[in-house]
Amino acid sequence: MNSLKLAHELGKLIARRKTGETGEFSYVCLRSGEERNGRGEILELVKQRNREGWEIVRNSGGGGETDKEFEGKIRKLVAKLPWEKSGEVKNRTVKETKIKAIAKLHEENDETNNMKQEKELKVDKVVSAFVETMNMNEDTELKMESEFEETIDMKGEKELKIEKMESEFEETINMKE
Repeated sequence: MNSLKLAHELGKLIARRKTGETGEFSYVCLRSGEERNGRGEILELVKQRNREGWEIVRNSGGGGETDKEFEGKIRKLVAKLPWEKSGEVKNRTVKETKIKAIAKLHEENDETNNMKQEKELKVDKVVSAFVETMNMNEDTELKMESEFEETIDMKGEKELKIEKMESEFEETINMKE
């Protein structure tokens, strides 16, 4: 393991910050600007907030050692990291905030497009259902008209039969007289 390379990569993630009290300091995550008092706490924060950076540090450490052994060596290095430069955290967090805002804007734009597409699909479904209903209504109307005409025709046939029967009945009565 190359300690210089590890310290260099770790220095991109963490810095020491003077707390104002004589000789006292804390550690700051350069990505998020969050401050922690202990070495273990700052390492956990970096692992959670900056996984890519932590992976770079982990890969720089070489292999052949467990995570626990590696973290022990890193804890010792954290205590020797350089002091925070004035504005270092601010500049990094502003840049990252801009990047996150742009990514979120793109994400919201994608969500808006998805919602728009979903609404268009719903409208298409409603229109399709309406057209289908109209077609069913037309079919029903045609069927009812046909049945009505058949009924009228049947009624007409019955009337004709009744008239025929009446005339036959009258003829029969006339013959008997």
